[in-house]
Amino acid sequence: MNIYSALKNKRAKALLFVFVSAFAALQSVAVQPNILLIVTDDMGGTAPSVFGGVFHPDATPNIDHLASEGMRFEKAHVAVAVCQPSRQTIMTGKVPPHIGAMGFTDTDDDVTTLGELLDQAGYINGTYNK
Repeated sequence: MNIYSALKNKRAKALLFVFVSAFAALQSVAVQPNILLIVTDDMGGTAPSVFGGVFHPDATPNIDHLASEGMRFEKAHVAVAVCQPSRQTIMTGKVPPHIGAMGFTDTDDDVTTLGELLDQAGYINGTYNK
């Protein structure tokens, strides 16, 4: 066997390993549903078309499409009239006095968040902020 054949064989093995690993990873993730949580500021509940937006009926086609294929929360209310504590409530499932967050402060270190639970379940988490 010459060096070219050995190198070619190693490349083929490496490529096969990459494809098998990628396929195995996709198979293990495929059983979990995708989760997309959209949280906005200063938007009324009926602003998106899918929730009965009356000002511009076709203003939110992408959100409408996502909502048509996923789970919608139609009777949700904020826990606090301030944005950060309300988001902390969504991410912890607890009201601000129970997580040490009053106003624009961090939650207590021992409070488990939705992101931590999803991470433990094998999800890859990310955020996009304004």
